[in-house]
Amino acid sequence: MKFLKKNRLVLPPDGRVRLTWDLLGMVFILFEVIMIPLQISFTFDEGEFLSVFATVIDAFFISDLVLNFNTGYYLRGNLVVDRSEIASNYLKSWFVLDFLASFPYTYILDAAGVSDSGDGSSSRVSQSTRIIRILRFFRFIRVIRLIRVLKLKNMFGKLESFISLSPALNALAGFLRLSAIILFIAHWIACIWHLIGDLEFGTVGDTWIIRLDMQDAGWSSRYVASIYWAITTMITVGYGDIIPVTDFERIYVMFTMLLSSGIFAYSMNSINALLTGWNSENEEFK
Repeated sequence: MKFLKKNRLVLPPDGRVRLTWDLLGMVFILFEVIMIPLQISFTFDEGEFLSVFATVIDAFFISDLVLNFNTGYYLRGNLVVDRSEIASNYLKSWFVLDFLASFPYTYILDAAGVSDSGDGSSSRVSQSTRIIRILRFFRFIRVIRLIRVLKLKNMFGKLESFISLSPALNALAGFLRLSAIILFIAHWIACIWHLIGDLEFGTVGDTWIIRLDMQDAGWSSRYVASIYWAITTMITVGYGDIIPVTDFERIYVMFTMLLSSGIFAYSMNSINALLTGWNSENEEFK
């Protein structure tokens, strides 16, 4: 092994440069966690800003692939900065997932003439079932980018180890993180719920969207109804004003209820641990 002073071009994994880079990557991942399910489930005009921002995110994560080959790692308490060992370690760990999540699918499909932007080719799309299936596959392939969510735990852990907080602030940060996790899960559940109703719209006579007479409503109204259903289902309230209609919707509701029961138990256990940590400073003083 070599030490950092022998190779100054290799970044330390806990240095300020790498920490700032990871913090920016965490913001981009959270943005994609929100936007990708929306883009898959709903049809809306993304606008020029979102298109440019998506290009910036793609460029960032492609650069992150290169940077990871130039970032050292710790092995049994020793900092490894030898490039061959760094490359071997990265190829065995996160490289495959990072490559799959960073691959520019959008630009390749655009170059092949497949796009879901809804421009002048929309009239041809509406007349061709084959093209519609290609476009739906193009929308679903974006799910691969959500693989990056698996890296959030390491990023949060690195950030927490760098920032020293009091027990009270640490408990507050943990509560905010738990709330964000629950909201993100509710967001995903809502998007899948709408997607099921949208995909079955032309194949069955009735769906939850038709039952609420929302087939002509805008995407924002449909999303509000979907997230409302997701939250009421997750907290086991279930007012009954939005109900499953088809067999597939009923199966998804059962799966959501089982998942929500686990999330509820995890949330209660986490809140108990946070409150215990919140009071630990006062108990220690007493």
